[in-house]
Amino acid sequence: MQASTSSPADADRARPGGEILREAATLADAGALRPRLDPRRFTLDTVMDAHALVAGATSDGKVVVDLDG
Repeated sequence: MQASTSSPADADRARPGGEILREAATLADAGALRPRLDPRRFTLDTVMDAHALVAGATSDGKVVVDLDG
């Protein structure tokens, strides 16, 4: 049997998922959550460039591929 090495931070991470989701929804409804998006936009013609950006871990947030462009 292993000794417990949990900390108060571990207890916060162990909160039930539903509670975390409700808190996130409240923050989103209040406009307090905004996705961090990479300023570059890609199309299906340039999707390999988008993939290279993500694979190289050099994006500045989420990468957007525009399917209508």
